Amino acid sequence: MLLVLCMVVPMLGLSALAVDKMTNDPGSTKQWGMKAVGMDEAWAMGPTGKGVKVGIIDCGLSTLTGDISRSRVEAGPNYTGSIGDSATDIEGHGTFVAGIIGAEKDNRVGIAGVAPECDFYIVKALSDMSQAVYDCVDAGCQVINMSMGTTYSDEALKSAIEAAEAAGVIVVASVGNEGDARFNYPAAYPSVIGVGGVDQNLNVCEFSNKNDSVFVVAPGEKVASLSLLPGVVSTMDGTSFSAPYVAGLAALLRQMNPSMTSAEFQEILAATSKDLGEPGYDTAAGNGLIQVPAALKYAAEKWGYELNDTSAPTEPDEPDNPGTGWNIFDLSWIRNLFQSIIRSIFKNWTPNLTF
Repeated sequence: MLLVLCMVVPMLGLSALAVDKMTNDPGSTKQWGMKAVGMDEAWAMGPTGKGVKVGIIDCGLSTLTGDISRSRVEAGPNYTGSIGDSATDIEGHGTFVAGIIGAEKDNRVGIAGVAPECDFYIVKALSDMSQAVYDCVDAGCQVINMSMGTTYSDEALKSAIEAAEAAGVIVVASVGNEGDARFNYPAAYPSVIGVGGVDQNLNVCEFSNKNDSVFVVAPGEKVASLSLLPGVVSTMDGTSFSAPYVAGLAALLRQMNPSMTSAEFQEILAATSKDLGEPGYDTAAGNGLIQVPAALKYAAEKWGYELNDTSAPTEPDEPDNPGTGWNIFDLSWIRNLFQSIIRSIFKNWTPNLTF
C-alpha cells in the first residue's frame, strides 16, 4: 500500500510553496536555496560545469531519478560492501548531494543543479575516505565533494587531501552537524573549503558547527533535491547539503579556468560572499553566504573570461506537468526515516563518521 501511495501521490499535480519559478523543472518552486545564492541570475551567465568532472565520495548515486543521465556518471570503487556499484544508491544521501551539484536544468524533471552539465565520478566510501580521495584524483576529478567527516584527524586522510591539493583538485566538505565548536575532517584541513549551513532567513543553522574550519556558508535547511523515487523531490537539513552548492560553484569556475587553484577559489569566495552576522569573518558564517553571480563576475574579470549578458533575463518555459515531483503531500519524512535507519547501521560499522 505504501509503495502504491509513493507512486501515486507525485501524480496528483498539487503545487506547494510559493517560490518564484526559476527553471521549467517542477521542483524549481521549492529551491529557495538556489535563489539565495543567486542561481536565478547565474544560470544565464554561461558556465554550466560542462567538461568538469566532480568526484562525490558518498553512498552512491542513483540515475533512476531521471534528472542525471547515466552518460554523465562514471562509477568508481565501492568500499561499503553494499549491493551494486557506485552508480547505485540505496540510502539516497549521495543522490541528494549530486542533485544539488548538477541535476539537469530545464528538462522538465525534478530540479536544477548549480552546475547542470558537469560530469560525476562516484566513489562509495564511508570509512575509506583517504583511498576514495586518491581514486578521485587518479580519475581526473577537478572538484571533490565530501559531505561527510570524522572528528579524528587521520594521517592517511590528511596525506590524501594534500595529494589532491598538489594535483590541483578543489576539495569541498561539510563542517558537521553537532551544533558546537568541534572540528570535522577533512573540512578542518587548511586546503579544504569547509561549508556551514544557513536557513531560509539566512541565519546560521543551529546544528551547523561553528569554528575556524567554516570558510563559507550555503543553504542547509529545507534544502530541496532528488529523492530515490523517480520524479519526486524531497527536502532535507544538514551541512551535508550545504557543501554541494560550493562544489557546484567550483565546477562552474573550473570550466572558466581549468587551472584554478584552491587558493584562488578561496580568494574568490572571500571576496564575493555575502557577509552575515558580525561584520567580517566569524566562526559561525565564515566569510559569508556564497553569491554565485558575484563569484563568476569576479573570476571573469580576474581571468579575462567573457560571460553572457544577463541584462534581459527570460522567463522559464512552463513545465508539461507542473506537479510532477511536487505536491502538498511531502514524503520527506519517509525518506528521512529510512535514511536514519540505514545511517544508524552504518554508524555501527564506522562510529566516528558524521554526515
